[in-house]
Amino acid sequence: MYLKYGLLLLYIANIKARILWDDVEELQGNSVGLYKDKRIMVSPDGSLDITKAYINNKLGLMHNLRMFNHRLDMKYIIELTTDELDNTKYTYNELSNNSVHHLDINGSVASDISKEYNNCLCNMFLMLDGRVLIQTKEKSSFFTFLNDIPVNKDRLRLLASLFLLSEGIDLSLEINLNGVEKNSVILTKHNNRDEKYFNIDLKMKSNMDHTTETAICLPYDNEYYAVHKSIIEFYIKIKDIIIDKHNNNNTINNARLLIQSYIFEYICSKEDMKNYHIEVFGILTDHIKAVEENQSKNTQEYVMNVFNNIFCPIPMDPTSLKNQNMKMEVIRRVQSIISGHIFIPFHENINIPNIIHHYNNNGLETELCLAGQTPNTHINLNKNESHKDFSHTDVKNNIPIKFIPGTELTILSLLCCCFYNPAEIEYTLETVNKPPEKLKQFFTKYKDLFDINDLSACYDWYNTINALTNDTSKTSFSDYYYNGGLLSMLYTMIDITNGSQSDKNEIIEITKKIKSIGNRRNQNSMSRVKTTSRIIAIIENTMNSLSFNKKVILVKPGLRIDNLKNREPDLFGELILSICNDSLNERTLTIDFTFVGVTVVYDSINRAIMNDNRNILLHISYLYRSDITIANYAKYADKLLLKTDGKYAIQYLTDYFKPLVFNNSIKPHELFSCGRIQCVSDKKALLNCILIQTMSSNCSTLQSNYLLRIATNIIASITKYEKDIIYEFICIIIYSGYGKRFSNNIKIDKQVYSKILSCTDELVGIYGLLIEVFPADIVSKLTRRYIKNGLKNEISNLDIIIYKYNQINPGYLIWYLTNDSSIDNILTIMNAIKIKKGNKIWATHIKYKLWLIWINFAAQNKLLRITKLCFNQLLAFNPRPSDIENEDTGYLNDFNSVMCINSYPFTSYNEIEEVLAWLKMNQSELCPDYSSEEIKSAYTRMIRTYEGIKDIYTNN
Repeated sequence: MYLKYGLLLLYIANIKARILWDDVEELQGNSVGLYKDKRIMVSPDGSLDITKAYINNKLGLMHNLRMFNHRLDMKYIIELTTDELDNTKYTYNELSNNSVHHLDINGSVASDISKEYNNCLCNMFLMLDGRVLIQTKEKSSFFTFLNDIPVNKDRLRLLASLFLLSEGIDLSLEINLNGVEKNSVILTKHNNRDEKYFNIDLKMKSNMDHTTETAICLPYDNEYYAVHKSIIEFYIKIKDIIIDKHNNNNTINNARLLIQSYIFEYICSKEDMKNYHIEVFGILTDHIKAVEENQSKNTQEYVMNVFNNIFCPIPMDPTSLKNQNMKMEVIRRVQSIISGHIFIPFHENINIPNIIHHYNNNGLETELCLAGQTPNTHINLNKNESHKDFSHTDVKNNIPIKFIPGTELTILSLLCCCFYNPAEIEYTLETVNKPPEKLKQFFTKYKDLFDINDLSACYDWYNTINALTNDTSKTSFSDYYYNGGLLSMLYTMIDITNGSQSDKNEIIEITKKIKSIGNRRNQNSMSRVKTTSRIIAIIENTMNSLSFNKKVILVKPGLRIDNLKNREPDLFGELILSICNDSLNERTLTIDFTFVGVTVVYDSINRAIMNDNRNILLHISYLYRSDITIANYAKYADKLLLKTDGKYAIQYLTDYFKPLVFNNSIKPHELFSCGRIQCVSDKKALLNCILIQTMSSNCSTLQSNYLLRIATNIIASITKYEKDIIYEFICIIIYSGYGKRFSNNIKIDKQVYSKILSCTDELVGIYGLLIEVFPADIVSKLTRRYIKNGLKNEISNLDIIIYKYNQINPGYLIWYLTNDSSIDNILTIMNAIKIKKGNKIWATHIKYKLWLIWINFAAQNKLLRITKLCFNQLLAFNPRPSDIENEDTGYLNDFNSVMCINSYPFTSYNEIEEVLAWLKMNQSELCPDYSSEEIKSAYTRMIRTYEGIKDIYTNN
């Protein structure tokens, strides 16, 4: 843990700039040099094309491969633990000895070159705290190694040589471990070994055992790890494999994409990118001259094919020029749709997690509530009635907490809205003057955050905002004390974004003003109007000054002046903001400031406009299906639109993933090429498809094993985010008959397993997934028949599960009996269990066992109405022996059912004593007609059963 947080502190202090779309367009068609008296440019159809690199970066292919594909044989243990405040949390630990997979999809051991590729992927794209990035100061990172090369041209030439090696060009690149130039990487000219392009120090230990690739130099030795040597050696091997005519190896394609993706992320300006293209051209043309003099005709043809693939003459031929212009216009069209529709990164439900803030209900005073109006607002400045008292304190330290619950995440939501650059599908801090390092680090790490349902992001943001607000180098609003409302939040936003001191002073003055308005002598109309106008201005000015390519307008809020105990007055109530850009779309967000929390909600999207845009994107992906890059970009934009559709997103995203998962020839690089799989909704949709496919009859054993390994890894990546997902997907695998395969990769401790069985409110979602994998005839005959008011689909799916497995686990059903008001749920469940044709005995079994189970549960929880109902229904049910299988007759007639008792086991002798006392005390309620022999006999058997259990506990 300490190492992980130590690595997080090593993010670069000055975040590198990024190649943006405007830079890409400007680089198109630039000359890189002369070849045979012709001006040459980068070919728009070749592997050096920056447009493809840009789109692949947006799709996040290498990021997804880094997060999932290479870890398919990882083993995890999921544990239920508590934090320092005794809050339940779920953690996972890796059990594998190394973090790189050694299995292919067919279950065989991966080739050595495949293992080396995965090691190379891990060394170039580091993953810290669940996020993939290259920008880190960690000494072992390839990023640090490149940055420490003193001459920029040498950096670009090294990257250019790695790129050309991945294309099969036999460069004279070697690592010299001995002699005068030992521990260095050298690129020499092919026909003149004395002439060098570069000589770069690897800073290897002189006494290192060079036969051991895993040799490591400790970071505090100020020397690099051996990983940089392994990356260079890997691409030399890739070159040799290509030369040996093994060009169709999938590892070769991945290796090419890896270096192309890394170079695009590393190079930070269009000037450097242009110089990089020039270096590739220069090294390759020098190599061509050498090959023409000394190599065979076949080698010459291969080298020229590579040259013609990545470069072309200026001007292009008319047909190619027309195609290129059309391609660029299509990309602009896709970006225009994204910018116009997703100009803020959230849909209507931003799913702010309920991260607990501790406080006591010790009282809160309401002093000032004034009234005033302007034509566009409603700010309540009248004296208001007293509110229920609350005072927020830290339970352990008994001091007021810094923020009201929800304040920090509301600020994050607003900043995400302001900073989001939809054209680049990530955040920008261009609107912030000299952004603080902590703020830059956060929005670099979470540059593609599309929702804040990610607890890792939330906790990181808490640390970030606390560090920013505790900066002792500047005057803080804490000097005036945090007041809990709108003005305090605005001050905090200005403060952490390095806003001007004049803006902060303005808020302080308004805070003083609204306090003085409470004095009746100052409650004149002019004073109220001026204060209201100043409030409107400061809200709009703050939001608009931070917003990138967006405009924010205040819409009729319902605000009042109020105050928490021991705090100055502030604005509480409802604030409504309208956000728009150059498109026809307009979004509204509502923030509600109360004494116990702050919430923020966005309005729903315009579905008609969304559907029109989706049709355009799907049409583009079809027309350009031969151009995989363009087609994938259009599909990814379509996926982004689907994300904005809130609760409907999962269904659509599932459809989006299906073609990849249900393909009988699954290719990992295709499965993870459908956009950055960062959001919880993405992961749930992908898991949904994987788990449905693994349980279908069309899925082979090899496919099933492979898909379940992917599911295992995705589950492990989200366990610290949302407990519902743990229950949902672990349970569906366990109870689908694939438990053994699954448990080979994930081990669940006893606490988590028992939690899964008892907390069935989280399990309801399982039924919705299971229903999709049953045969259509069962679904049509049973599901549609049993849809009822109240439980609806949950009951229908429950019925199918009972029918399918011919058994029932009582742990599934406890959720329906949380209190005495659940009687209708019980009757609905029992009515849903119809007697199937030819299976009357089975239905009788199920119903009788359920009555026994529920009596047991209700008695233990002292739910009198439910106990009475179940007891009477059991008597009324009275199955005839002819309806029951012979061997089970005595079993059903005897209340002492092992299944009944074990369905909700007792934990102590005293608990049994309490239940017995409660049953005897309520005998008249449970059995008003106790004179009846039938009722008396059943009640007596029930009492004897519990006494028998008590004897078992006593004997043990």
